[in-house]
Amino acid sequence: MPETNFRYVVYGMKAKTLAAVITLLSLGPTSSLNRKENIQKDARERMQEISLLNDPIRFPTYENPSDKRVLSHALRNELKKVDYQVDTVDFFPAVAGSDGLYQNLGYYDAESKKITIHHFREVNFLGADFPVVNHLNSSNSKEAVLAHEYRHVVNAGYDNGKLNLWDYAQSLRDDEISGCIASVLLKREKFLENGDFSVFNGEPEAEYYAEAVKAGLFYPQYGKMSRLEQRVLIIAGSKIWEQNRSAGYENLFREKIADFAAGKSFAELTRNTEKEYLKLSSAYYTFNFDGKKIDLSRERPKPMPLNSDMEIYIKILLFKHKTREIMQPGRQAIQKLASELYSRW
Repeated sequence: MPETNFRYVVYGMKAKTLAAVITLLSLGPTSSLNRKENIQKDARERMQEISLLNDPIRFPTYENPSDKRVLSHALRNELKKVDYQVDTVDFFPAVAGSDGLYQNLGYYDAESKKITIHHFREVNFLGADFPVVNHLNSSNSKEAVLAHEYRHVVNAGYDNGKLNLWDYAQSLRDDEISGCIASVLLKREKFLENGDFSVFNGEPEAEYYAEAVKAGLFYPQYGKMSRLEQRVLIIAGSKIWEQNRSAGYENLFREKIADFAAGKSFAELTRNTEKEYLKLSSAYYTFNFDGKKIDLSRERPKPMPLNSDMEIYIKILLFKHKTREIMQPGRQAIQKLASELYSRW
């Protein structure tokens, strides 16, 4: 699970208007500037009237309990049972592109079926008060990493080995996006305890989600997950992941795609597996909310297209497979002829 540096711009939210948020969520374009201004004004007034964080019904305290909302700790309780190990490593991010630094926060080993979470030791030139390292070593950050990696454990129970090469590549991204959504949902559970938005700090997907809550697009405090909230989660997982994290997975995905293609025929790699892929992505994006399973993939019209570099890589890989199959009979004939000539000689 790579992590970007903290100089990113949250897609569609940073210093953007509520109208831009609504457009991003595909609720339809606003008709005029006046329309945008009215939406902004109404949202500000509504937030002031509601006084969201001071509402004892939505955010009961220990001194002022409420029976009007049942808190959900399904994911947190599940994570308490997860077996994992902690490995202390140096924090020494490698440059990955011109605008991001990436560091491996933890990983799931499919062979040993073991989760490892990294605890970071600052390298000398960073200093003990380096804020990024302090953040990544915090308990909240480690819990978010565990939620992400545990989702890989869950997703490993579904078979993606029968997909064509394009759908397999998509499934790799879906697996990571699913893990990022799981981290946001863990933070959502914590947020429901006290309404503290700071729990969302440090992850672009979580901050995107928090901005939508602040804008009054939906209210998770009511205990029911609206379709709009589901849509924000799927956008946070896909578009925000693509913008902030995807570059850190480029080499890993290429290795997995090459391994997947090895030994398979061109026909196997290009056959229609749309039904299998839709079933798999539905499993990847199904989460438990208050004891109810919700499939977030229903709010995704279609998967985001692969980036151009990955598309080119897959096309070249398929071309090599096709060329190899076409030329194989010729090679075999030449080898047979050479063997016969050698035996006669």
